[in-house]
Amino acid sequence: MQDVDAVEPSEDFVAHRCQVDGIFQQPSTKVEVSGTMAVIDGDSEGLVWTGPGGAPATGGPAVRDRRDAAVYRGTARLTQEWGPWSVRPAITVYSHDFRTVQKTTPGYLNSADRSELVMGADAGRPMVSELKGWLGYRYGAQDQARLLDYPEEYDNRFHRVLAGVEGPLAGWLKAAVMVGPEFRRYGDRAPEVMGDHDVLNLFVDASLTAKPGTADSVVISARQFEQPGFAGRSAYEDITLDVGWRHVVNTHWTLRAGGRAYGTSFLRPMIRHDWVFSLNGLIHYDFTKRYSTEVSYAYEDGETQDSGASAREYDQHWVALGLKAAFR
Repeated sequence: MQDVDAVEPSEDFVAHRCQVDGIFQQPSTKVEVSGTMAVIDGDSEGLVWTGPGGAPATGGPAVRDRRDAAVYRGTARLTQEWGPWSVRPAITVYSHDFRTVQKTTPGYLNSADRSELVMGADAGRPMVSELKGWLGYRYGAQDQARLLDYPEEYDNRFHRVLAGVEGPLAGWLKAAVMVGPEFRRYGDRAPEVMGDHDVLNLFVDASLTAKPGTADSVVISARQFEQPGFAGRSAYEDITLDVGWRHVVNTHWTLRAGGRAYGTSFLRPMIRHDWVFSLNGLIHYDFTKRYSTEVSYAYEDGETQDSGASAREYDQHWVALGLKAAFR
C-alpha cells in the first residue's frame, strides 16, 4: 500500500454507532424491525494513491470508513403463518452519505454517495419435519450520486427470483439459504463500454450453523451481490465468505475466532479483481448481565489478481479493547 502527498502515517477518527432492534410476536404473527446508524467524525478529505494500480485491494474500505460520513441500514419484516404456509414481506434500506471533498488530483480517492431500497416477499412451507422451503421475489433500486463532472452513473433497478431452505438439516446443524438469479438493468448514464446494460447475476445469502456441543457453535456463511462502487467510477460484485467459532467457557468468559475472504470484482471501465483475507480472535468477559468487556485481534492481507498492480497489496494488524453497557 503506497500513499503520498500530505498523508500522515496515522489517523484519528471517532465513530458514533447506534442500533435499535424490536420484535413483536403473537402466536401466528411476528414483526421484526432493525436499524443501525453510524456517524463517523473523520477527515473530510480522501487520500492520494500513486502506486501501480491506485487505491488498496477492494478499494480500501478500512480507509473509506475513517472518512467523514453517515451510514444508515434498516430492515422491517413481517412473518404471518396461515396453516402450513408462511408469508414474509420485507423491506430494507441502505444509505451512505460521504461527507468528503471531491477533487481532480491524480490518485485522489473520491467518494460518491450511494443508496439502496429493496422490497419483496417470501412464501414458505415445511418440507421435512421443521425444515421449510421458501420461494421469494425482490425488487430493488440502487442509486449513485454524480462524481465531479464525470457523465457516468451506475444507477440501476433489479428483480431477484429466490429459492431456499431454512431450518434444521440435523439435530446439530441448521441452514438458512436463499439463492437465485438477479435481472438487473443499468440506467442510460452507465458508460457504453459496459456493453449491454442488462446484466444477469447470481445472488447468494446463505449460512450453516453447527453446534457440535453445548459450549461450541460454528457458523459458515456466504454472500454475493452487486452494487455501485463508492469511488463513483464503476459497479462491482461483492463476495464474502465467513467462518466463525464461538466457545462458552462459563457464565463469564467467551472465546471467539474466525476467518474471512472478502472479494470484489469490478465491472468496466474500471476492471479490478481483489481479495482481502483476514483472521480474528476475541476474548469476552461479562461482569454482570449489563456490563461487559472484550479484547480482540485481527490480521488482514490484501491481494490483487491484476498484474502490474502490486501497490494495492497490503497487510495490517488490528487490536481493540471494548466496554459495553446493555439496557434491556
